[in-house]
Amino acid sequence: MLGRLSKDMYRNEGWRSFFRGYSASLLLCSVGTVHMVSYEALKLFLKKIHFLDIKIKDFIAGSGGRFIASTLCYPLVLVRSRLQQKKHKLKIIMNSGAPEGKEILYNTLRDGFRITLKREGLRGFYKGFLTTILKTTPQQGVFFVGFEATMRFLNKISMSDQ
Repeated sequence: MLGRLSKDMYRNEGWRSFFRGYSASLLLCSVGTVHMVSYEALKLFLKKIHFLDIKIKDFIAGSGGRFIASTLCYPLVLVRSRLQQKKHKLKIIMNSGAPEGKEILYNTLRDGFRITLKREGLRGFYKGFLTTILKTTPQQGVFFVGFEATMRFLNKISMSDQ
């Protein structure tokens, strides 16, 4: 099955078909960096607020960091997925002149950004964003509550051994 699919991809589209969306994936490595930097900045800001429980602060910092990273990087995620689909069916957009169901070809990352902006405007870069945020934001908040609790526990153990 996989061998036949690979042969078909190579025969129909050439060796480049195996790397469609790869440049966007490389750039998406920055999502983790943006998330951690945002998380640490929020953690420092929340340190000044004394009436919140430490676990609430960890949750806010973790989910807030993910929200910031997703907001900044989601356009790249969208364009990458469209590149990997090769053709993207475009619905009618008011006053865009695009016929319903017209297939748009994204050849490069630049094409994806240019065509999306031209055809759909800035809002087009955030299709599906709400679903992503509703899933990943609380998930990362919970993750960082557990992460920080584990770090505090391990620090406590290492201090008691000394």
